[in-house]
Amino acid sequence: MTEGNHSSSAAPPYEPPKLSLWEKFKRWPLVARMGAIGCGGLIALFALLLMVGLIVQVVDPDGAEERASQAEQDRVDQQEQEAEEEAEAEHQAEEEAEAERLAEEEAEREAEEERQAEEEAEAERLAEEEAEREAEEERQAEEEAEAEEQPEPDETSGQRNARQSAESYLNYTAFSREGLIGQLEFEGFSREDAEYAADTVEVDWYEQAVLSAESYLDYSSFSLQGLIDQLVFEGFTPEQAQHGANEAY
Repeated sequence: MTEGNHSSSAAPPYEPPKLSLWEKFKRWPLVARMGAIGCGGLIALFALLLMVGLIVQVVDPDGAEERASQAEQDRVDQQEQEAEEEAEAEHQAEEEAEAERLAEEEAEREAEEERQAEEEAEAERLAEEEAEREAEEERQAEEEAEAEEQPEPDETSGQRNARQSAESYLNYTAFSREGLIGQLEFEGFSREDAEYAADTVEVDWYEQAVLSAESYLDYSSFSLQGLIDQLVFEGFTPEQAQHGANEAY
């Protein structure tokens, strides 16, 4: 009886006290508590932002659409501005290329006009020389005609010998009138007889200038002006020298 009472009066098993969430949280390590607080804060911030976005969409849906439309319009305006700038740059490049082309054409035109002016001046100079030569030939022809009309005086022996000697010289080399007179004087003829012979023989002094110029060029080199000067030195007139050099050069 006593043993049975002793057994029934035994103490109940130990049960730990029930703790609240806060009590349990305070027993966590410090690092775990800080991490939990941080995660909770992030969740709360995300929830707050989500709520704000929802509120904005609910309260002002047109404002969001307007901002999106304005952003799209700004993008379109920027693209149009860039396109206009590119078009303006291309237009300027085309204008510069056109101006350069026109400048080149103007330079070519001026060069062509200058070349034509030089050719015209040269043609005019040659025409003047030809006119002078023809005038000289006409004068000589008139003098010869007048001489033919007049009765020829009887030649003296000195004149006849001088004339024959002049013809002999002209058969194998070219002379100017003054050169031929000088050669006859060197042979001993008087100045009068030498001039008579030079004026009596049938000779074209312009042709003699050409032959003399060709003879010089056969054995030596001359510039055009140097050849003219040499022919003048030989007794040809400037017109005869110019003609002879131009024909032979």
